[in-house]
Amino acid sequence: MSDKDRGGYDRGRYWIRGGFVVDGTGAEPFRADVILRDGDIAEVVRGGVTVDPEGYEVVDAEGRMVAPGFIDMHSHSDLALFRPEGVGPKLLQGVTTEVLGQDGLSVAPLPEEDHEEWRGKLTGLLGEEPAEWNWESVTEYFDALDAIPPEVNACYLLPHGPIRAAVVGTEDVPTDAAARREMGAMIREGMAAGAVGFSTGLIYPPCSYADREELADLNRYTAEAGGFFVVHMRNESHRVLDSFEEMRWVARESGCPLHISHLKVAGAANKGLWPDLLAAIDDAREEGLDVTFDQYPYAAGSTMLDALLPKWVHAGGFESTLARLADGDSRRMIFEELTGNESDGEAENMYARGGPEEVMVAWVKGQENAWVIGKNLQEIAEEMDKPPVEALMDLLLEERLAATMISFWGTDEDIIPAMKHPAGLACTDGIYGPHPHPRLGGSFPRILGEFVRDRGVLTPAAAIKRMTSASAERLGLTDRGVVEAGRAADLVVYDPEIIESRATYAEPLTPPRGIEHVFVNGVHAVEDGRLTGSRGGRVLGRD
Repeated sequence: MSDKDRGGYDRGRYWIRGGFVVDGTGAEPFRADVILRDGDIAEVVRGGVTVDPEGYEVVDAEGRMVAPGFIDMHSHSDLALFRPEGVGPKLLQGVTTEVLGQDGLSVAPLPEEDHEEWRGKLTGLLGEEPAEWNWESVTEYFDALDAIPPEVNACYLLPHGPIRAAVVGTEDVPTDAAARREMGAMIREGMAAGAVGFSTGLIYPPCSYADREELADLNRYTAEAGGFFVVHMRNESHRVLDSFEEMRWVARESGCPLHISHLKVAGAANKGLWPDLLAAIDDAREEGLDVTFDQYPYAAGSTMLDALLPKWVHAGGFESTLARLADGDSRRMIFEELTGNESDGEAENMYARGGPEEVMVAWVKGQENAWVIGKNLQEIAEEMDKPPVEALMDLLLEERLAATMISFWGTDEDIIPAMKHPAGLACTDGIYGPHPHPRLGGSFPRILGEFVRDRGVLTPAAAIKRMTSASAERLGLTDRGVVEAGRAADLVVYDPEIIESRATYAEPLTPPRGIEHVFVNGVHAVEDGRLTGSRGGRVLGRD
C-alpha cells in the first residue's frame, strides 16, 4: 500500500517558499525552497525553485524556519492514538513521530485473558481508549494503528512488563534460563514484527523484580534483532550513579545499545551528582558502548500515582495491590516506609524525596474525587482531615489505582547540564488527562523558545539535530530526520521569533505559539497553527 493510499488523505504537492532550512544535520540554517510531492521531499532548492508553481499549494515561509518533523523519544500515546480527538497536543508542537511502549508498560503482546488486569494497571499511564482492545500480538496492534490511521508516525518498544508477566506472572520472583528463553522468543517475534527495541521501567512492577542478569539475557535477543534497550533506571535520585552503572553492565554484557529514559538527578540534596553522572556516560561512550538518553525540558515528572508505593505492594498484580491498600497491617507498613528517609535503601522513595507538597494529582478516573485534580497531597490531606500518606492510600483505593501525578524534583537550572550533552535527545513523556503535565503539549516549543532563543543554551541547529536526525539515527530510521530530497515529508515550519510553550502547571492544555505548519508524510496536519484533522501517520519499522 502506498503512502498516498493510507487513510485516503491527500499527499499532494506543496511549495514551501522563502524559509530558512535548518536541515537536522547540525548545519547552520540556509535559505531555500522545499518542494513536496506525493509524501516525499522532492527538492530542496537554494536560490530559486525549479518547478512550475501551477498545481502546487504554496506555503509562505518567509522569515520562518523549516525543519524536519520532531521525534518524541518518550511518549505514552499507545492508546491515545485511537482517540477520536487524536493527539493534537503533539502535532501542535511539531511532533511527527512518537516512540511508544515505554517504561516496560504497554498493550502488546498481551493475551486477551490478561487485558482486564492490564487495563486497570495501565489506565493511569495510557488512559482508557479505546473501549475494547481487539489485538493480542504486536502485529495485530500495529494493524489496528495503521487501520485508523494515526495522526503521527509511531515506533514501538517491546514492553518488559507484559512479557515477564506472561512467563512468570506478576509476583516478585527471579527468572531462570528457561523462562528467559521463553521471554526471548517473545522479543524475537516482536522485533520481527517491526518493533525497534525493548523497554523496561525499573520502578514499575513487575519490571522492577528483574535483576541485571535477566536484563542482560533479554537484551541479547534485542541486540540480535538490531534493536536498542530503553530503561527508566532503578533510581534517579540518591543512587542514580549506581543505577547507571547497573545499566552500563547490562549494555556491556548484552552488546545492546543503551538509551536512558528522561535522564535526571532528582531532589535538591542530590543535584551535586550531575557532573559525576554525565562523566560516567562519557566514560561509557569512550569505552565503546553505544549510550544515549532523552530529556524533557522541565524539572518535574509525571506518572501513575501508585508509583509512590513501595514495590512489594504491587506484587501479585492489580487486585493484590488493592487488597493491600485495604489491609490495616499493610497500610501501617506503607506509612512507615513512605515517611522514612528518602536516602535509605536502593529503591527510590519519591514521596519522601520532596514531601507531599511536591506531589500534585493530575488526574483521577472518578467524578466524586475530581476535586483533587490540580491539588498537592498536602492540600488534599488537609481537606480530608488525615495524614498525607493516609489520604494517598485512600485515594488510590477509591480510584482503583486510576490516578496520575506530577512530582516536582528540581529547578530549570538542573536540566541544563544534560541538555548540553551530545548524547541527549528530546522527548515529552506526556500523559493525557484533564490536567496533564505541561510537557504533554509544550516540550519542543519550550526548548526552542526558552532554552534556544531566550537563554542560548543551544543553537537552533544543535537543538533541531537532537530533536530530529539524532533521534532518527537512534531509531534506525533512514528515511526521515533530515530535510533532504528523497526523505519522507515530515516537516515543521515555525517562527523562531515568537515560538514558545504557553502551557503551565495551572493551565497545562494551552497550545503553544509559533508552530505554523506541520506535515506528516506529506499530509498537511497543521495549517496556520490549526489542526486540519488529517491523519497522515503510520507505524514505522514494520516495512
